[in-house]
Amino acid sequence: SFYVSGHRIEAREAFTSKDRYPVYFAKRVNQSPADGDPVPAYADLVDSLDYEAELAVIIGKDVKGISPEEVPGCIFGYTILNDFSARNLQTRHTQWYLGKSLDGYTSMGPCIVTADEFSFPPRLRISSRVNGELRQDSRTDMLIFGIDYIISDISRAMTLREGTII
Repeated sequence: SFYVSGHRIEAREAFTSKDRYPVYFAKRVNQSPADGDPVPAYADLVDSLDYEAELAVIIGKDVKGISPEEVPGCIFGYTILNDFSARNLQTRHTQWYLGKSLDGYTSMGPCIVTADEFSFPPRLRISSRVNGELRQDSRTDMLIFGIDYIISDISRAMTLREGTII
């Protein structure tokens, strides 16, 4: 799966290149905890666990080289994704792949809402709470780059297979 950060205003500079292109990074998902399941601690490996609530876009058919206008027709649906990161591994390895790809570090759901349930682009509130305390509160209309741009841009370089999660 691919992950694209972008709904947090304070992250604008960190997640865009000097030329104002989105920064994409891969996240291997071997195991995704179900809603309410614990996330592995990896106490011997991780000393700085971070998390971010994100909108996940699920591709509904194989696509390659599509225009932004074609993007709505390739989306199966949406879900919520909790993107966990071992920040100490990211810093140590100077890349994000290992720190984001530990088994159990991508919980999703508990359901998928089909694309026809929302107008495009969806304008949704996404928040996260830890032990009842609000930690994130944002909206998808604050994305730095729109879903149509992101999917079109990635599809120019690679085939996005049905079931791909962005």
